[in-house]
Formats: sequence, structure tokens, C-alpha cells
Amino acid sequence: MRSENLPIDVLLAGLGLAWAGLIGALVWPVPALHAPLQFFMYLLAFSAAILVLSPRYRALVVSPLFLLGLLSCLFFTIPPWVWTHISIESMLATAPDRTAAIRRFVDGTGQLVVQQFSALALLTSLALARFRPTGRPAATSPMPVIDLGAHSAKFAAGAIVAILGGAVFIACQYFPAAGGWWGGGRAGLQLLFAAGPLIAIGVVTLIALAIGRPPGWTVLAAVGLAVGCAALLLTFAAKLSVFLALASLAYFVAHRRLPRRGLVVACAGVAVILVIVLTVLTVMRYGTPYGRGVGMLASWTLQGKLLLRQADTGGCFQSAAEQALPHGNSESPFYFVAVFVPRLLWRDKPGFSHGNDYARAYCGFEPDARHSASITLLGQPVVRAGWAGLAVAEATLIVGLSAVTLLADRRRPAGPIALAALLPWLIDFDQDFALYVGNAVKMFLWMLPLLIPMVVIASRADSARAGKK
Repeated sequence: MRSENLPIDVLLAGLGLAWAGLIGALVWPVPALHAPLQFFMYLLAFSAAILVLSPRYRALVVSPLFLLGLLSCLFFTIPPWVWTHISIESMLATAPDRTAAIRRFVDGTGQLVVQQFSALALLTSLALARFRPTGRPAATSPMPVIDLGAHSAKFAAGAIVAILGGAVFIACQYFPAAGGWWGGGRAGLQLLFAAGPLIAIGVVTLIALAIGRPPGWTVLAAVGLAVGCAALLLTFAAKLSVFLALASLAYFVAHRRLPRRGLVVACAGVAVILVIVLTVLTVMRYGTPYGRGVGMLASWTLQGKLLLRQADTGGCFQSAAEQALPHGNSESPFYFVAVFVPRLLWRDKPGFSHGNDYARAYCGFEPDARHSASITLLGQPVVRAGWAGLAVAEATLIVGLSAVTLLADRRRPAGPIALAALLPWLIDFDQDFALYVGNAVKMFLWMLPLLIPMVVIASRADSARAGKK
């Protein structure tokens, strides 16, 4: 048993050292240590990704902490480095201040803050996978088998209704006769807002039901995923459709137990699909920029979405950290708790989305510019309350996501399905912290109409099997 757990134990030790080193570099800045620490963290992140190829720890692919830590490290540290070290066509050629901020981020405080958060998230997720409260390795426990007995067809129908219902809500935006009500009142807007979580829970449920059943179920699940992503894409919710595809793949991989070759093929296929989706969205939004062909357009899309967007966000966060630390606006680090108060009870409730303000204050946009920008999940706490805000935000994320993961593992099959369906909102590092917390709770509440019947049906099926024994 000791030798079986050696890889994850080594990773846990390495991540612990990396986190301590990165915290030390933030408290006692030593610029000469930044590059070695960053390289060490890259190595650990890639090692953690390779660990998932092992069937023993495949369940990590549905851990929100693992994915949040891995994605924040890979997509918010590597793209800025690539952008500043490789000569490519720059969309920031006329914005020297933004380019300078990206360069400062690569070697500055912003990069260290992001990487220490990534180290902490990965460390916690691996610890949860390595140990249960009973001391037994969590990842060696059996994957949940979705067996809803004679009720499976009924529940699959409910999942399809959720997907098509969400698609109908979205389609109504494009028909003035029907769309007037959806966009004209608060109730209609809330129902339209429910499309995302309903589509997510419906798609993941179909995938769960397809595992271990005839190929026809897999086809049905694939169609459901295509319909759901297309519906989200039509509203220009490209990021949500991308994360839904990623969450669906994660659930399928964790439960289907693909061999390593099959896992690599599945990931490559999803990567190709995501590039196509991003390219199509670019054409829908901007046409074909500069008259380029499809190949050049795909390249332009990858540069803009995977390099420029992440690099620019890093530069914005660097500017925010430079202006806000150490105390920020000296607000309470628990400012985000107000997001849970219904606006019906607090009519003067302030907004928590300030993308337009961030674009002007930290991203170098003109004062009259109307452009939304992000300063990452950690930026808002830093601006509001400095180091205290960052510490409280990270503690809230680590404790909250750990509790969600453990609770989901105890309530099978509904728990793992709900956790996978929530992943599109739980692994998005490129959003405001208060909205992240509020949306996670709101999305879960919208999923309850499907989760409650699932729990009831599964409980009855378990009781029936126990009675036969």
C-alpha cells in the first residue's frame, strides 16, 4: 500500500513546499527566487495532471479544487509567459501600458499570488483524494454505479425535458413575440437565467445513465450535450458551453474508467471541438476579421482567447495588486456575504459585478470606455480588503469546495452528478469572487427540481434491492 501511494505522497510533499515557498516570497520578496519557484510549480502542476491518467486517482478529474488549481496555474501563468517571450502578432501593439502590466505580472506579485493559490487548491484536492476520514484512500473506493431500475427511462425523460426546456428559454430571445415576456419582467429573466443550470444537470444526468448501458444511451447523451452546448452558444455564453463540455468529459472519464490511450484520445477530441466552438463564436460575433480564411481565423482565435485574454487578465490583476495591496479599500474581508441577501429584502443592495470599472481602473482602458474586464477570482478580495481579503477568500474557497466534495461523495448517485453539473461555475477562475459564491448557490437551487426526484428514486431502488436480499 505504501508503494502504491508513493506518487501522490511525493506530490503532496512537493505542493506543501511550493505553497510555503510562494507564501514566503510574498512576505519576504526575493526576486531571484521567483523563476525557480515558478518552474517548480509548473512541474508539480504537470505531475498532478499526469497522476490523473492513473485509474487509481481518476476521480480527481471531477474535483472542483483540483480543476480550479490546475486551470489557474496552467492558463493564468503559462499564456502570459508565452505572450511576453514569443514574437507573435500582438493585438496590444497600440496599448504599451497593458503590455507592460503583463510583463510585470510574469515576474511580479500577481504571478506569485495566483501560483500560491493553485498550490493550495491542488494540495487540498490531493489530500482529499489520498485520505478519507476513516484513513482509507478515497480514490480506491468504487465509482458510483447509476442504477435507477425501472425508473431510469422516466428520469432520462426528465433530463431531456431540462435540456430542451433550457433551449426553448434561450430560443425565445430570438422571437420578439415570445421573447418579450422573457426579457420584459423579473420573473421571465429568472426563468431564462435558469436555462444554464437546467441544461447542465440534464446533460450530466444523461451521461450518468449512459455509462454501463447499451450504445443507444451514449448516443442520446451525446445528442443532449450537443443540444445543450448549442443552446448556450447561441446566447454567446461561449465560456459556459466550454466548461459544460469539460465537465461532461470529466464525469465520463471518472466513471467510465477509460484506458490511458482512450483518455488521451477523448481529451484531444474535446480540444478540437472547443477550438471549433471558439472559432464559430468569433465568426458569429465579428465576422471573418480582415478577410482571413478558416485556418488563419482559428489561429487568430487561439491567440485571442487562449493567449491574449489570459495574459491581459493577468496584467489587470497585477495592476490591481500594485494599487490595492496591502490594505485595499479597507473594507471588511467578509463583504461577499451580502450577496446572499435577496434584493427583495434589500432594495438598495449594491452590485458585485464591476467589470467595466476594472477595465478603466486596472486594465488601461479610456475613462469613457464601455468594456468589461476581469481581474481573476482573487482580484476583487484584494481590491476590497487587501491581504486580509485574499486570505478570507482563499479560506472560503478551500473549506467550501472541500465540504461540497465530501458531501457529494456521501450522497450517491445524486451527489457526484450534482457536483459535475456545478463544475462550469465552480472552476471558472476568470470572474468576480462575490458573483462566484452567489452563482454557485443559485445554480444549485435551480438544479434541485431534478436532484430531489433523483434522490427519491435512487433511495427507493436501494430499498427494493435491500428487501430482496
